[in-house]
Amino acid sequence: MIRAIDKEGLIQIGLRIKQLRKEKNMSQEQVAFSANISLSQISKLESGRHNTSISSILSICRALNITISDFFNGLDYPIPAVPKKRKK
Repeated sequence: MIRAIDKEGLIQIGLRIKQLRKEKNMSQEQVAFSANISLSQISKLESGRHNTSISSILSICRALNITISDFFNGLDYPIPAVPKKRKK
């Protein structure tokens, strides 16, 4: 099960993939082929319904001809509050 905080991050990553793909005038099929990942994975990533590895993100960056720094530039992932430890 994906935690709510993680779900928001996945949605942001998916929107970023879609934005960059469209800026490059590429279809999901083209990115999937170039990144050597499945079309369904790209679709699920863009909709925030799939968690992925950094390796897949790197492959997507390579397919889009961008750096990993370019990919994460502008993403604002919320930092969760650290729960206080209970006293024993």
